[in-house]
Amino acid sequence: MTTNFATIIERLAPFRDKLRKLEQEGTFLFHRQIEGAADSSTQIEGRNVVLLASNNYLGLANHPRVVESVRKGVGRFGFGSGSSRVLAGTMTVHRELEEKLAWFKGTEDCLLYSTGYMANLGVICGLARAGDAVIVDALDHASIIDGVRQSGARMRNFPHGDINELRNKLRSQQATENKLVVVDAVYSMDGDVCDLPSHASIAAEENAIFVADDAHGTGVLGATGRGTCEHFGLTGKIDVMVGTLSKALGGVGGFAVGSRDIISFLRESSRPYIFNTSLPPVCCIAASTAIDVLIDEPQRLQKLRQNADYLRNGLKNIGFDTLDSQITPIIPVLIGDEQKLMQIVKMLLERSIMTSPVMWPACKPNASRIRMSVMATHEKHEQDLVLDVMKDAFTRFGPFDFARGGAAEDFVGLRSEATSLS
Repeated sequence: MTTNFATIIERLAPFRDKLRKLEQEGTFLFHRQIEGAADSSTQIEGRNVVLLASNNYLGLANHPRVVESVRKGVGRFGFGSGSSRVLAGTMTVHRELEEKLAWFKGTEDCLLYSTGYMANLGVICGLARAGDAVIVDALDHASIIDGVRQSGARMRNFPHGDINELRNKLRSQQATENKLVVVDAVYSMDGDVCDLPSHASIAAEENAIFVADDAHGTGVLGATGRGTCEHFGLTGKIDVMVGTLSKALGGVGGFAVGSRDIISFLRESSRPYIFNTSLPPVCCIAASTAIDVLIDEPQRLQKLRQNADYLRNGLKNIGFDTLDSQITPIIPVLIGDEQKLMQIVKMLLERSIMTSPVMWPACKPNASRIRMSVMATHEKHEQDLVLDVMKDAFTRFGPFDFARGGAAEDFVGLRSEATSLS
């Protein structure tokens, strides 16, 4: 058979056109290369910068105890697991971490996934089928949206945080065999916390399974950092909590916790669990050690909250809108105009500060923002530098005209899910 390269090149034309459109709009995704560790201070292009774009909130990815545990773990287990969990990929460290996470989260059992993204896909596809209904918040993470679509269930969304509309959506699905409500516990683009008690209560009233993704709450919220359920006094009272090892715990991987029955069911029905190579054993060891450090060094959690409050209040005092971010280390700084956004991000980088620009389709048009992610390891002088540059930016580029809040429009093509990034 002869390959018709001309035909292949012709078929690629629409993709080239979309790339050119992104280039013309100046909205290519950023892929800066970091040359050091993802700590509060790192290196880019041979120079030191303050890093305000990492989810390594507690600095545990670089903690000496975590690093040493990985070194020893590689010596014992090697790196890869070599198989899926249902074949030869379940090692003692996998079950030990699942048991520790279940204890840490105050639930009966836990199921590990290779990433947090897979955890949402696995839970939703494991619990929902064609003919079911899944009700989601309009600002839910892309992995939740993808999970619903892959499950074949009908997806219905309600305006962000609107519990009355959540109730209405659930009641409109009475004929449905099975109903799920899936929300983010902490919203990664706005930094606000879901009202879990109200959402969970409505789901229970309407006989729906309630799932909450605590990716940005684990290791951050609650008196001891156990997450959003601890924060609200709901430990062990949510049907399924999804989480990740890749943010405050400083590693990689995902998990779901809940009752023994529901986790056992997911072990038999969750395709990303059954058909995927299991986490490298050293990732389990690192996560287990990170939990130990979180418990042994509560001052890290206290410092994280102090740093987040200091920077957030400083930005507000300058005049920036930080939405409803209050108790999380995620601080959105609304800019609106994308050209102004990119100029400010460039200005920050020139002054040795790396931040995350967020624009459509990750948020609404004219709702672009800088997402600043605070770490426990940031020093006061680093935060003061950020505030000095942002004060200059406010003087130079303000006033800012933006759309406050709301979900992005769906965008078919590149970056086809107009929902939250990590």
